[in-house]
Amino acid sequence: MNAVEQRYLKAIRSRVCHSCSDLMPDRICGLRERICPIEGHLRDIVQIAHCISGDRAGPYVRELRSTVCAACDHSQTSGVCPRNKRQACPMDKYFMLVFEAIADVHEELRAETEAAILH
Repeated sequence: MNAVEQRYLKAIRSRVCHSCSDLMPDRICGLRERICPIEGHLRDIVQIAHCISGDRAGPYVRELRSTVCAACDHSQTSGVCPRNKRQACPMDKYFMLVFEAIADVHEELRAETEAAILH
């Protein structure tokens, strides 16, 4: 994972992890044995956030379903995801928080690039 991806992940963690249902009572992530699906699909999620514009969730969700969910271990060949039905998928539960964090980092990076060009 490169430095920019780490920056996105840090921002996502600061927005999502404290409210995640996998967080244990001792405030430690309950996913110690596996990678968080958001982290595991970070590159695709960031790419989707950058390629789709607008403030409506529909286009983002459709692209997530066709890109990320299609490659997820929990997805079934029928296209039905039992985690989505149980509302257990972090992609659905924390969708807005993830995309807000990505947008914030994207804006920070843009501002840093502009400042570097001006100086």
